[in-house]
Amino acid sequence: MKRVLLEPWRRWDVEYYEYIAGRGYQRNDGTLQFHPLYPLLGRVASFLFTGNVTAGLLFISSVSCLLFLLVFVRLSEMDLPQDDSGRAATLLLHAPMAFILFAPYSESLFLLLSALTFLMARRGRWWIAAAAGGLATLTRQQGIFLMLPVVWELWESCGRDMSKLLKRWSSIASVLLIPASLLGWLAYRGLTFGDIVFDAYNPRTWVYGLLISRDATQTAVRRRARERIIGLE
Repeated sequence: MKRVLLEPWRRWDVEYYEYIAGRGYQRNDGTLQFHPLYPLLGRVASFLFTGNVTAGLLFISSVSCLLFLLVFVRLSEMDLPQDDSGRAATLLLHAPMAFILFAPYSESLFLLLSALTFLMARRGRWWIAAAAGGLATLTRQQGIFLMLPVVWELWESCGRDMSKLLKRWSSIASVLLIPASLLGWLAYRGLTFGDIVFDAYNPRTWVYGLLISRDATQTAVRRRARERIIGLE
């Protein structure tokens, strides 16, 4: 049963999530390009399945997808009638690639945290919004861009009045949780593995030295080697 239900999922990025959950990050094996929250949660959830990490990752993805749909509906109801909000969630779930939300990848967790960031920002719950944004950043590097809509919602809530915005120093401070999450992850990579390379005169390092680990090239090499092996078989 395990072979039928779990083995087909153990491909591509899933193998790296399993490596991270099982033995942590290592230098030059491709794992450092993956942010830590999803494999960490998969590791924790694996104890529900006698230590099977693949099952734990599937569990986290499936639960995250269901919670994301609930948050998505609540967010949609702020701008749409209730029936239309439910219909939007149904259509989203029937998209051709929606199956990936239940697969052992980080997309559903990232969408859940991103939608929660938007919902809490719309409700004026700035610390919760920023915390969700910070967790999203620890799931995928794109989470850093959630800082922009949170700042915008905060600006709108102040009536676009700079004097009012400056008086809400606590709310402004909360937004810093999002970049702080990324900085914490970068500090771990840099101090533990020396993985941070940044050259102000080389824009390539702005991405591969910060948002994406230079270790990402190892992933591409390993994938091409695997494809050659499969082709020979």
